[in-house]
Parts: sequence; structure tokens; C-alpha cells
Amino acid sequence: MVRGLGLGVNHVLRRHRYYKPKRGRVQKSKHAPHEHPGRRTATSQAKKIVGLIFAVAVLGWFGYFFFVSDNFTIKTIAISGNRNIPSQELSAIIRRELDKKVFLFVPGSSILLVSKEGIREAIREQYFVDEIAIRRTLPYTLKVAVEEKLSRVVLRVKTPIEIIPVPEETENGGEEALLTEVSHNNVTETAEPAEREVQYAESYHLLDVNGIVVSSGSVSEYNLAELPVIEIIQPSQTEINPGANVLNREIVELIFKLYELVRASPQGIALLHVSYDLENDRELAFTAQEGWEVFLSTQIPLETQIQKLELALSERIKENRASLQYVDLRIKDRVYFK
Repeated sequence: MVRGLGLGVNHVLRRHRYYKPKRGRVQKSKHAPHEHPGRRTATSQAKKIVGLIFAVAVLGWFGYFFFVSDNFTIKTIAISGNRNIPSQELSAIIRRELDKKVFLFVPGSSILLVSKEGIREAIREQYFVDEIAIRRTLPYTLKVAVEEKLSRVVLRVKTPIEIIPVPEETENGGEEALLTEVSHNNVTETAEPAEREVQYAESYHLLDVNGIVVSSGSVSEYNLAELPVIEIIQPSQTEINPGANVLNREIVELIFKLYELVRASPQGIALLHVSYDLENDRELAFTAQEGWEVFLSTQIPLETQIQKLELALSERIKENRASLQYVDLRIKDRVYFK
């Protein structure tokens, strides 16, 4: 019995020697030991704030470097294409436009923020130009190419000359014999001088847009047909040489504008020439190829006066246009014609 029991015990012990207990799964805690869950959320928010401040600082630095600092400020303005407009005046206009602020504190002189359209409008307010090309050249050069519009006008100068016929009996008496005393029955009369005829001597010149004489002498038929013609009367036979400033720029530009408005009119007005009195800068007149004249005021917008002319031609004058002598537009809100 004992031996049998011993065998049974040894058998049981042998079986337990090879027994491997089952291992259970150990669940790891989501949080580190002794770490509060809210502390990790605060750390994450702090990192986000620091990252945002860093991003804002970087953007601010880039904005200052490119737009506010002098690294990209326009230092050189290269102007080309201008033949009659002084480069100094164009540079001054551009500089005034660059001095304007783009935003509250950001200057407009940065090559990256320069307003091309603003420069074009500023130049066109001062000068009569056709095209303005603006190009940026990094880091600080602005190139402006100007194409002047209608850079020539024809100036016709008329000088009055009196033609005085001399009677045959006084040809040898000189000027004193022109006025003679005639006695009839003790009444002394002074003979009336011979009637004087006034004619005009004409000279032609080409002017630039600033009213400066470019050349003097004969003018081709092409220039007379294609360029604006300005007619002035000069009381004395003063010689006009190239380089002389006969008209101011404002009058020349005003006449250019008048030609454009008349040529674009639906009434089909063909403008022959413009008459200008050097002693009266408040008025202009132009002669149509049909023979009638139009009197204008330089104090009223030309667009308004041409609209009044078109209205009078279409509504009142109509078929009487062939016998028209003149149209007076110098009085505001009134049109007089004959």
C-alpha cells in the first residue's frame, strides 16, 4: 500500500513538473504612472500657441523684409520713349505716386506693390499720351516706356498787311500828300484817304505737344490733312524760330481733345482748323469744312459743348445746315446760332 501510494505521488509530482501555468494578458495603462490627463491637454495647447506665435513672427519678418524694408524699395526709374515730355517731370509724377501708402503703414514704393494703373492715371492727368508700358526689374528698378500721342501740330500764323493804293497825282508827293486840303467857297475840307485793304501774310510751323516750335517753313498737304491746325493772328511780323515757345501745353492738349471729340461726333463734322487768340485764353473757335464757325469757351468742359452742338445740329438746325454761319456755345446752357 505504501509503495503504491509512493508511486502515485511521484506520478503526480512528475506531471506537475511539466505543467506551465497560463499567462494572462497584462493591460497597460493609457496614462503614464502618476500623470494627470488634463496636464497633457494643456501641454498640447501650449505647443500650438508657441507654433502659432512662431508662424506669425516668420510671416511678419517676411512681410517686413519684402514690403516695408528698403530691400525692395524702388531706387531707379528708367523712362524711355518721351520726345517732348521732360523726363524730370515724368519722374516727379511717378515719385509722388510711389509716396502714397498702399495700406496704413505699407509704402507704395515697394517694387512688389507698385500700382501700375495709378502711375498711368497720374501721367495721363498731366500729359497727352497714347500708351504707357510699365515693367518691374528686381530688385529696385522701375521701367516706364511712354508713347506720346499726336506729337505734332501745325501752326498757321497770319500777319495783317494793309494795302494802300496811292493816287496817281500824289505818287511824287510822299506820305504827306495823302492828306490834302480842298477849298470850296471858303470851306476847307480834308480829302478822305484812300480805302485801305487788309490782307494776311501766312507762315507755317510745326509744334510739339508743349507748344514749342520744332520746325518752320513749308508744310506738306499730308500734315495739313492729318495733324491739328491752329491758326493765330500776330499783329507784327515777328520772326518765329525753332525752339520758341508759342503756345502753352494746356492749350495744345485742349485742341488735341477738341479734334478727337469732333472727329468722333455722329454728326459728321469735318474740322478745318482751330482759331486761337493769344490775348484771350478763355475762348476758342473752330471752322468746319462746310464754312460755318463754332465759338467755344475754355472754361466749360469740351464734352458738354460738343454735346450741345450735336443737339442743335440734329434738333434745330437740321436741313438749314448748308446756310449756317456760326454756332455760339460760350454761354452755359444756351446755344445761339445763325
